[in-house]
Amino acid sequence: MKRRILLVDDDAQIRQIYGHVFAGDDTWDAAIASGGREALAKIQVSPFDILLTDMRMPDMSGAELVQEAVRLHPQMSRIVVSGFADQEQIAQCLSSTHQFISKPFSVAQIKTTVCRIASLDRLLLSEKLKAVVGRIHNVPSMPTLYFSIMRALVSPNNTIEQIGQIVAQDPAMTAKVLL
Repeated sequence: MKRRILLVDDDAQIRQIYGHVFAGDDTWDAAIASGGREALAKIQVSPFDILLTDMRMPDMSGAELVQEAVRLHPQMSRIVVSGFADQEQIAQCLSSTHQFISKPFSVAQIKTTVCRIASLDRLLLSEKLKAVVGRIHNVPSMPTLYFSIMRALVSPNNTIEQIGQIVAQDPAMTAKVLL
C-alpha cells in the first residue's frame, strides 16, 4: 500500500527537490503544495500519512498549518523544516510537531526522516491509536544547546574545538559523544 505524503514549501526549487526525492518510488504517493492554504485545502479533501512543511511561508506559517492538520487529522505525522531564525515559531508548534529538520538539509536527511516516521507509523496499526498518539501534547522542548551546536556545525568559521566546547557544556551529551 502506498503511503501518502504532502510536501509543502513556497520555494519552487525546494518543491522540485521534493518531487525528485519521491519520484519513481512506488511506496509513496507524493503531493506537493506551494503554501499553507493550498496544503490545507488538500488535507481537507483527503488525509495524508505524513505532512512535511516549511516553517516560513507568506500565506500561512508552517506552525499554523500543523495546528490545523492536528485538528483535522491528528493521526497524520507532522514534520517541520526550519532555519535557526525560526526558533520562536518552532516553540509555538512544539506540541503539534513530531520531527524538526534544520535548514540547510540534505535530500538523504529528508528521505531518511520520512522513511523512519513511516516505519514507526506501521507499528501503530489502529487508526484510533494513531489518533491518540497524534494528540499527545507533552513533547520535550528542543534544548538551546542543540541549536547552538547546529549553528556551529553549519558555520564555516567554527573549528572542531569550538564545537567540542559547546558539547562540553552538557555532561550527558559529552558522555554520549565519548561512548
